[in-house]
Amino acid sequence: MSAKRTIVVGASSGIGAALAQELSKQGHVLGLVARREERLDEIASSLPGEAFVLASDVCSKDSGTDFRRLVDQLGGLDSIYFVAGVMPDVGPKEFNTEKDVLTFDVNVSGMVRWLNPAAEMFQEAGAGSLVAVSSVAGDRGRRGNPAYGASKAAVTTYMESLRNRLSVQGVHVMTVKPGPVETPMTQELGALPFMVKPDLVARTIVKAARKKRNTIYVPGRWRPIMWVIRSIPGFIFRKMNF
Repeated sequence: MSAKRTIVVGASSGIGAALAQELSKQGHVLGLVARREERLDEIASSLPGEAFVLASDVCSKDSGTDFRRLVDQLGGLDSIYFVAGVMPDVGPKEFNTEKDVLTFDVNVSGMVRWLNPAAEMFQEAGAGSLVAVSSVAGDRGRRGNPAYGASKAAVTTYMESLRNRLSVQGVHVMTVKPGPVETPMTQELGALPFMVKPDLVARTIVKAARKKRNTIYVPGRWRPIMWVIRSIPGFIFRKMNF
């Protein structure tokens, strides 16, 4: 059986870099995408398997061209993982349009730019796997950082829509909802409840994708926790410090 050809978008650090390591160990030929080419080169050189590097900003209007070029280098595509994301520091009472628009540009528009062409390709092929990282922050509208939570809610709904459209075509679509992960994006937040390391998240994602799961929480304890939080009536939730 030939090696699986896989793109990881957001591969330069955190969960994306850990995913690259885990997928390479599993025999995938990788296309690594992020803005920092030097960092991608470092990661590619550390992998046990073959990897192609593409420096690309997910907000770029050239993403479609970049996608096709990377697929050509890989000789096709079997799966794609969208892990890119930003969470600008926003104060508890701050309304910062520039930061909020950037959050949606990267977390939502960037995802659409990379997953839409992959979804179309997989739909035509009747096979393939699409995976995107959302967050427990998208399960409920909280006081802190409204744009980040809303962007992750958009990721969750977009992936559910793709799943409903593509599952009948034989395409696997998986949504990943981590709690706090120890990455450069969260380092200013300090220690948070149930915080985990990127390599644990990566292993969980790869295992779940192999089993063709639909939606996973990482770690799994977040599933019952978020079920309770989603069940809290709005008039009560508004009074809670979330």
